[in-house]
Amino acid sequence: MLRFTPEAGGCRRRLLAAGLCALALLGAPAFALDYRVSGVDGAVRDNVRAYLGTPPKEGAAVARALEAARGRVAEALQALGYYRPVIELRYLDADGRDLGPGAAPSAVARLEVRIDPGERVRLGEVRIELAGEAGQDPALTGLVEATALVPGAPLDHGRYTAFKRELQTQARARGYLDGRFTEHSLRVDPAAGVADVALVFASGLRYAFGTISHDEAQLDRERFEALLPFAPGAPYDEEKLQQLGARLRATGLFGGVSVMPRPGRAAEQAVPVRVELVPAPMHSLEFGVGFRTDTRGRVSALWRSPRLNRAGHSQETRLRWSPVNPGGSSVYRIPLGHLLRDSVQLRASLEDNRYGDLDSRQGVAGVRYEHSGEHWVSSVGLRALREDWSVLEEEFDADYVLPGLTLSRRSRRGSVIDPAGGFSQFYSLEAAADSAGSASDLVRLYGNWRWIGSSGGGHRFVGRLELGALFGSSQRPETLAPSLGFFAGGDQSVRGYEYQSIGYEVLYRPAAGSAASVTVGGERLVTGSIEYQRYLSERWRVAVFADAGDAFVDDDVDFKVGAGFGVHFLTPVGALKLEVANSVSEANPDWRVHINIGAEL
Repeated sequence: MLRFTPEAGGCRRRLLAAGLCALALLGAPAFALDYRVSGVDGAVRDNVRAYLGTPPKEGAAVARALEAARGRVAEALQALGYYRPVIELRYLDADGRDLGPGAAPSAVARLEVRIDPGERVRLGEVRIELAGEAGQDPALTGLVEATALVPGAPLDHGRYTAFKRELQTQARARGYLDGRFTEHSLRVDPAAGVADVALVFASGLRYAFGTISHDEAQLDRERFEALLPFAPGAPYDEEKLQQLGARLRATGLFGGVSVMPRPGRAAEQAVPVRVELVPAPMHSLEFGVGFRTDTRGRVSALWRSPRLNRAGHSQETRLRWSPVNPGGSSVYRIPLGHLLRDSVQLRASLEDNRYGDLDSRQGVAGVRYEHSGEHWVSSVGLRALREDWSVLEEEFDADYVLPGLTLSRRSRRGSVIDPAGGFSQFYSLEAAADSAGSASDLVRLYGNWRWIGSSGGGHRFVGRLELGALFGSSQRPETLAPSLGFFAGGDQSVRGYEYQSIGYEVLYRPAAGSAASVTVGGERLVTGSIEYQRYLSERWRVAVFADAGDAFVDDDVDFKVGAGFGVHFLTPVGALKLEVANSVSEANPDWRVHINIGAEL
């Protein structure tokens, strides 16, 4: 029989409330356990902290972490080859007092881990064998020869596992789809301080490419096969599949490209390949705004039609406005055979520009054949140029018919927007004849070279050289079309000088008015630049530079030199550069600010 009295009930209620409060406090996250690791540093300390994990907060988790700490530290050290360490654990409260090894987990605020790692185990016998056809494959034998798993090397379980994974991945990418390890062992003798490695990879036969299929409604078979970097029956290689995808995307004809090998459908060691193509939109419009010191603020619009018909014709029309260089251009491209290598281009453009003291208006129409080889891009073409310009408010105009050719090559190491190294070169030759409808006879040569190098440690160097020459012109410099002469100065030329402000100085007397000195185009051009860049972080770098150059006639050369410094911020479309420079060649020059964005190669 249960009896209840008010006094007894009040006491029970108080006991119940106290119990509930205790339970609540036990479940409350009062603090996070603090780990302190000493005696090791660098990768070893980082690995120990990684194995200990995120410091727990909840009481039961703290107890589990303290119980498992010694074992986790030992595992972390063994992973890097330290099998005979001395590990000392100290349990401290919030005031830093040592609680001893039997401390209650609820009282421990900090765990100090003191480590003497001892001698590191080193590799003894290392046996790595490629059995089967892989033993004759340079890509895989080279991987084995370059491995860091060599006798005497410190033991690192992660390195061993990574090599196994890389060898198997590379073998599969190279077509050894039945390959497997018939032997894989890492035997450690902690007492002797030695570990022996035995890896035997049996590759089996190398598979080949089988049939290659695609939707011929998207691209006819002949043009598709011209883009293939491999043929059915060639040794299987995933790198070739990536090349095919890149080539198809580079045509601009497709909004989506998927190149899918089907090893599950392989027959007689031949892997079929299916290519899925999603057509690009028939037309697209892009709008942009930007700023460069040379051309000031600008607004642009781009209309693209990547696929006007089944033959792969395309067009690109661009309009731009800026206070210095407004204009527009259109290119109609007709592919010939290989979609990426050969094309005929019909071109037209209108633009205003400022050269020295000359304001120019140009209209151009032309045709060009372009061939993109494995390394070089070459073109031959013909363009008709109509140009109007003014000198001290006196108007001039001239017509030229200019056959010409270009040759260019570019190599790059590293990313497109911030290459670690590279070299580009461009050459052009144009000619005109009075007897063929041009205002004068002339031959125009131009070359441009850019170089990027890096020495590691955040150091980078950039060099630039530009040369030009005009031969055979019977016109006075001021009566030659400005776009055919040579000028220097600006962001991409000699910094510290205004855009295209460096040219040949002449004393010109107009039909009405007094004579004045004006800057016109030179018949020779020489500019050069050297720049040192230092990275502050992955996105930021600083630079110092010196530029020099002149546009002149005959041997009347007077090199202008500019020097300065800048800050660069790396964006997804290239380096945004804020640079300050002034002329070393002039007395009391003004500092000029140069702002531009884009890739250097």
